[in-house]
Amino acid sequence: MESSGLDKRATIDKLMDLSYMMPDGETKVALLEQAVQLADELGDVPLAYDVRMYLIDSAVLAGKPELMVVHFPWCLATYDADPESYNYYSLLWKYKWVVTDICDFPTISAEKILELLADMKTRYESYGAGMHGYWSSYASVMRSLDRTKEADTASKKMAELPRDILSNCNACEINSVGATLYNKSKYDSALEQVKPILEDHMSCSTVPHTTLGWAMMSHFQLGNIEEAIICHRRGYPLVRGRGNLLVTLGHHIRFLALTNNLVAATRIIEKHLPTAMDAFALESRFYFLCGVHVYLLVQTQENHQQLSIRLPDSLPVPSVKGKVSTKELTDWCISQLQEIAAQFDQRNGTKKYQKTIKENSKKLTLFENHPFVSPAGGPRKMKES
Repeated sequence: MESSGLDKRATIDKLMDLSYMMPDGETKVALLEQAVQLADELGDVPLAYDVRMYLIDSAVLAGKPELMVVHFPWCLATYDADPESYNYYSLLWKYKWVVTDICDFPTISAEKILELLADMKTRYESYGAGMHGYWSSYASVMRSLDRTKEADTASKKMAELPRDILSNCNACEINSVGATLYNKSKYDSALEQVKPILEDHMSCSTVPHTTLGWAMMSHFQLGNIEEAIICHRRGYPLVRGRGNLLVTLGHHIRFLALTNNLVAATRIIEKHLPTAMDAFALESRFYFLCGVHVYLLVQTQENHQQLSIRLPDSLPVPSVKGKVSTKELTDWCISQLQEIAAQFDQRNGTKKYQKTIKENSKKLTLFENHPFVSPAGGPRKMKES
């Protein structure tokens, strides 16, 4: 017998109560997706709206931005149809996530992304709270589209404006400025920018998690290896198991590989490669695999022709008695990177991603044999030959 409306509402209440007690992750998202389906079956639009808004929050933190791409337009259209019934501020706040995270999907054209930015700008202007948050998002999108001049111009406009209720938190803004300097190889300036974060004076849901990743690499680039180790030891426990922080996990793999801590790097790859390969957000997968690529280049340099590593069953790399060929795994990794790079470079009209793959090989010049104890796992003998 089909559940009654009363039964469905009771089930939604139970699902929501359960989700409130759970950490962000796939299980929580699955519960909320079920709640959305039941609310839709009831035809209760306000309830479906509220559940979707909570699902969007959880999906972003669980590393599933594709669900935000699906559900946010529904929420936006529902608000537009009945603006008196819903909280516009909450919707506008999430719009920042949409326009930045949507860049992770190369099948979404630059033209479509720019259309969303234009709509966001119109809505922010009509809301009247200020444009600081908009220009921050605009700069982030332009960096994703490899339009550096436009990104720098937007950052300057943002800096000239006072913060407002739609601005990102201070920790996120400072981290963003520092990360931009890092990506321009201005390592000293990047580290100086995020001193308040590194000294634990500010934080949020993803800071210092992401900050410690690129700060670690900045210190490593500058030859401050002990400082880099501190960042790794502080940072990796914060991002372990976080599907929305694959880029930062890639930093940790790269650092461990370049310091010849291959056992710890292997542990991270084993734990997070399945999540990376399931990720619809291809930019995040790309930068995670860049870390794996550097790891494999180091293994090759060290003449480790076979590796003892647990890989997802879906990978077309044969395993014989628990060992895989380093060359075959490297070939697979490069093919994945090139496939993703081609999609992003075609959309953006640049060669940024192909250049990034080539730069992975140059990272070997940084190699330094410096073993240390990593929170990624204790020593485990590698069966290499």
